[in-house]
Amino acid sequence: RRRRCRRTTRQPAPSASTVTAMREAILAEMTKSKDAWNAADLAGHVAFYTDSATMMTREGPRGGRDVIRGMLERGFWEGGRPKAQLDFTDLVVTPLGSSHALVTGAFRLTWPEGRTTGGRYSLVWVKQGSAWRIMHDNSN
Repeated sequence: RRRRCRRTTRQPAPSASTVTAMREAILAEMTKSKDAWNAADLAGHVAFYTDSATMMTREGPRGGRDVIRGMLERGFWEGGRPKAQLDFTDLVVTPLGSSHALVTGAFRLTWPEGRTTGGRYSLVWVKQGSAWRIMHDNSN
């Protein structure tokens, strides 16, 4: 028995100016997110996630901005401050239509003694009104 795939309506490719604006806006949001983290503003850091955002874990995706905040706080914060300073590199924004984008890159954590650790990530962003927000985070 053959399975039928549901057809989806293909969105027209965004214009070059739309892609440029998308990239600039998302990269600006990434900078604000990093700056909030480094200023010990966890609420500001997670404000860039949608209310129903998911984060991939070993057990599968976990959902909700508050759940993500709790995971970050338990793993990377102590005494109301981040245990390490955050930086992003190798940022690539790939449009997925005019209202979604894939962002890939690397993160680096610099610990007080100077040691650095890091990993790679992919984020799916969605445009909500005039704001870009993260709807899925896969960081490792």
